[in-house]
Amino acid sequence: SATAGAAQAAMAIERGDSKSSVTFISLACSGGTIDAPIYNGDKFEGSGMLGPFRGTVPPNPDDYSPGAYLKSQLQVLSEVANGREIDALIVSGGGNDIHFADIIADCVWHNMPRVFGTGGRCHEQPAVLDRLRDDMAELPNRYDRLANALTNPTPDGRPALNIKNVYITEYPDPTGDANGETCSSMLGEIVPATPFDFAKIHIDRDEAEWARNSVIIPLNNAIRDAAERHADKGWHFVTGISEQFARHGYCANDNWVVRPYESARQQGPVWKTTTSWGPIFLLELREQKGTMHPNAAGQRAYARQVVKALTAADGPGPSFTASTTSGAIASRVGAAG
Repeated sequence: SATAGAAQAAMAIERGDSKSSVTFISLACSGGTIDAPIYNGDKFEGSGMLGPFRGTVPPNPDDYSPGAYLKSQLQVLSEVANGREIDALIVSGGGNDIHFADIIADCVWHNMPRVFGTGGRCHEQPAVLDRLRDDMAELPNRYDRLANALTNPTPDGRPALNIKNVYITEYPDPTGDANGETCSSMLGEIVPATPFDFAKIHIDRDEAEWARNSVIIPLNNAIRDAAERHADKGWHFVTGISEQFARHGYCANDNWVVRPYESARQQGPVWKTTTSWGPIFLLELREQKGTMHPNAAGQRAYARQVVKALTAADGPGPSFTASTTSGAIASRVGAAG
């Protein structure tokens, strides 16, 4: 949407110079991966960036015919550019490739045994740790394949793209409170009220610190390393985003992170019935697709860092002219975001 950080950054640059014009095209793909295959049971959903994808909410959930898949973002980018030079390609990717949403869900639901006094935390679960280890080990190869795909033609005839600069952004850290300390509780409100002690089902401080140190920081380090490896292809690392979120995480009063009820209100919940814990637990769970993403204020913080990178006078890149003040960006956001 127009609230997205990249869109706001483009608008800031557009309005920063009356003698220039910015053509901005968004190919954002919710739920997509670089090239990690997504499955619904044994059914292939696709990926997104480098391969076709059915989408997070496909129009016909039961249709897996070839025509039900969206083109890859790279294919659409090639068609839209149609040989023209791209001054700046802004990329955010990798979080879904390491199953970040599944990690968050595991950290919430692995606390289920704690309700009955038997313990359980996500970072103590071998299955969670093994999956994360394998995903992180493969992540550099995924960035390399993305860099090659952006630079080289493909065997199926897609021509090489003409991209001057690629700006790949770091991910925000949603685990900080108003004092910059780790949140003591996150996502506790995702479980509906019941007679059981479900107040224990949340991400506690230990889990949040593990997620920061073992997931978020390594993910951002992998992105930084990829940008350095492919500097010869015009890659730049957009940093400072996570730092801006330090006092605006999930549990902060001035939080920049979408909470479950906000996501349900803004995007609409997807209702599911689950009996995965046996017949005693027949719960109606809401899947809020936007949960833990930056909200409008977080997107403005994202935009500030993107603008700073795009307008750097002393570094490589387009060197667009634009105001980088927060007011210049915030002034364009109305009461409804």
